[in-house]
Amino acid sequence: MKRLSWLTLIAAFLAAAAFLFGMMSRQSSPDRPAAAAVQPIDEHAGHADAPGDTPSTRSFKEANEHLHQATDIRWTGDADVDFMRAMIAHHEGEIALARIQLQHGSDKDARGLAQDLIRARDTEILRMRLWLARRETQPAPKSGA
Repeated sequence: MKRLSWLTLIAAFLAAAAFLFGMMSRQSSPDRPAAAAVQPIDEHAGHADAPGDTPSTRSFKEANEHLHQATDIRWTGDADVDFMRAMIAHHEGEIALARIQLQHGSDKDARGLAQDLIRARDTEILRMRLWLARRETQPAPKSGA
């Protein structure tokens, strides 16, 4: 059972990372149609709670759904700002997953990793928020973005 919790945590993290990568890579470009022209897909298909879901599975699914919503940010066209904003949402999703592991998991190594992840991501989020606050008071540098 401990191995299953660890595998669930890894699977949830990989799914969140793949989703974020997909969201970031689907911006429109001159040779690709704008997102409005693309037929939407049902992003919620298959996300419903199954009757046999454990409390941790339900929590992971809920956190994953929240991550999907949180990473649907308004893109500014400024690669630096967009990166920071997307990474904050991504890191908050990682923290949510780690907290679920701490609430439901029992494996010593997995708990240690979750605790380390929370500390590291909290620090990184603070750093990114400070950067964004400074950026709001300064003009954006010219770049080839």
